[in-house]
Amino acid sequence: MRLRTYLYITGILLLSQVNGLTAQENYFGHYFIATSAANPAQAGDTRFAQFQVAERLQPMANSELISHTLVSYDQKLINQRSGIGVSLEQNASRFVENHVRLNYSYTLSLFKKYWLKGGVGLSFHSLNTHATGFQYPDQYDNYGFTGLPSQELATIDSEKAFYTGFSAGIVAYNEYTWLSVSADNLNRPSIEIIGDPYRAPLTISAVWGWQIPLDKNKRPRRIFAANGGIEPYSSIGPIAGFYKSGPFHVVTLGVNAFTNPVFWGVNFRYNAVYDHYLARGTASLNFLAGYRVENWCIAYSYDFMISQTATNYRGAHEISLIYYLYTVKSDYKKNKLIPLPNQLMY
Repeated sequence: MRLRTYLYITGILLLSQVNGLTAQENYFGHYFIATSAANPAQAGDTRFAQFQVAERLQPMANSELISHTLVSYDQKLINQRSGIGVSLEQNASRFVENHVRLNYSYTLSLFKKYWLKGGVGLSFHSLNTHATGFQYPDQYDNYGFTGLPSQELATIDSEKAFYTGFSAGIVAYNEYTWLSVSADNLNRPSIEIIGDPYRAPLTISAVWGWQIPLDKNKRPRRIFAANGGIEPYSSIGPIAGFYKSGPFHVVTLGVNAFTNPVFWGVNFRYNAVYDHYLARGTASLNFLAGYRVENWCIAYSYDFMISQTATNYRGAHEISLIYYLYTVKSDYKKNKLIPLPNQLMY
């Protein structure tokens, strides 16, 4: 077997593991965390600066661990309709992927109570296959692995690749509901690794949510800082999402709620591969619990596999933290935020 063919097949299998073949997906399930990393239109959707960290760990039965780490910062441009965001992201298993994203958004007021955010993004990516650490066909004989050096390694041009991607997105919303649509790798960048070029897949995602107020008519009270936000109302509502990257498809349906000061949710996720949508794949339940006060929020979730499909994946853990650096009272009254359940401060 030629080295390039072998590495190409190996790469497809490993990338399949990262993206969710016969298992839960390894991208973040906390849709309200680092939103600008998922859709550039949500850059700076905050009052008015926030720092976020998130970690997703997906153990495997063979003691390997898939890790997804994200650190991001979003800044609302004060008294402007614009926002900016920057994020650093790493997806690590046998392959290691690193992403740096820079995003910009602008908000339009369509009607008195309806808004539209548009955004564009620029991303820089690196991929390391660690190809020199693999075992190759010429290292095996009829008795198994010989331990001898592989002659095929001499043909490796590079085990690393670098490319640049462009993204765009929009978010339409009012005080209670929103619809987010975005696309990444719009330029279909060419990735050349081990001498074999291929194009990065176009990634498309859409998320819709609706927060139905439960006690909005209560008398609000100011919490903590005198110049800070007003105590949010409690709410509950459905959420639905769709994600596609190459042959991988993920559908999410669930319910999320904010019962001051706790937010929680239960989501059903179905992963399908090779354009079979809901005909082939695995299912999981995601249980979410979080706590929000004025300056920060923390959330934890666990993915519980409910499919009968044989797999070497176990349930995934995810934890995230957002710290809100400060607020400017006079500005956010002019520019409403997307009504995510963790930022209903008003």
